[in-house]
Amino acid sequence: MNLIKSGHRQIHLTLTGRDGEMLVMWATTPDSYKTPIVHYGHFPSKMDKKVSAIISTYNVGHLGFRGSIYKALLTGLEPNKRYYYIVGDTETLTFSTIKHFNGPPHKGQQQP
Repeated sequence: MNLIKSGHRQIHLTLTGRDGEMLVMWATTPDSYKTPIVHYGHFPSKMDKKVSAIISTYNVGHLGFRGSIYKALLTGLEPNKRYYYIVGDTETLTFSTIKHFNGPPHKGQQQP
């Protein structure tokens, strides 16, 4: 997979409150992508899992801001295991740089 760096902005992770899940959100301005996706896995060279993102658009006309916000739900994550991921678009082959996070602990589980 070729990684073409693009204008992916404000890439955020958030817990959903459910075991094994993480929500990935990001924005692009002003371009919107038709086939947004997150690739992820345990190794930067093997991000073999993927999930499509949903798209919301915004337009703050009086301020001149417009763009898209994307949300993708990652599921089946192992607690405390490291994951690498990229966000992007499969149609344009435009992706972010590789980022990482640790899988969320199970509810009530204390961090090591």
